Amino acid sequence: MSSALQAPVELDGLGTISEVLGLERTTASDLVQSGFLGEWFTVDGRLAAHAGIAQQLAQVPDFTVSEDTTPRALVVKVRPARQDDDDQDREYMGWHARLSPAQQADGVRGWWNVRDVDSWDGALLVATIAGFVVGVWRINGHETVTGTRHRFEVEPVSSDDEEAAFYLGHRMPPVRGGVTLRLGVE
Repeated sequence: MSSALQAPVELDGLGTISEVLGLERTTASDLVQSGFLGEWFTVDGRLAAHAGIAQQLAQVPDFTVSEDTTPRALVVKVRPARQDDDDQDREYMGWHARLSPAQQADGVRGWWNVRDVDSWDGALLVATIAGFVVGVWRINGHETVTGTRHRFEVEPVSSDDEEAAFYLGHRMPPVRGGVTLRLGVE
């Protein structure tokens, strides 16, 4: 009986990923654990991803925010998905590449502190991890739990939605501050 030898898998650790993408280690860790870089590994208690993926992601274009051309969107910063035992309406809070499209949408559409929530109907909900756009949906309603905490009703965007295309496949330059950013607002 012969056994085939497998070539070793080349990996990049968090230090390399952080440096290549210009991220803090905790942010790079979130990106890796979200599955956005594909399969990830733990080697001696340290996170790693396939070598070269971060270099490919470094080529993802930034979108440029402009008052004249930026489609109206509520951009939310999300974390890697985790089980949500506190919300009976969704399994996960956050985003992960291996979740179904419905689970991804449910994981990021609420509960957000947003002022003037009615004004977001028809706008885009853009989810980002480490600035990388991981999902875009169209907002078509909301429910309010307390004061300014809202969960949005969303629908998938069509493949020919030019406003969504502005965000899809792009990276947002780092923005300090809260977990929501209002773009394209007059």
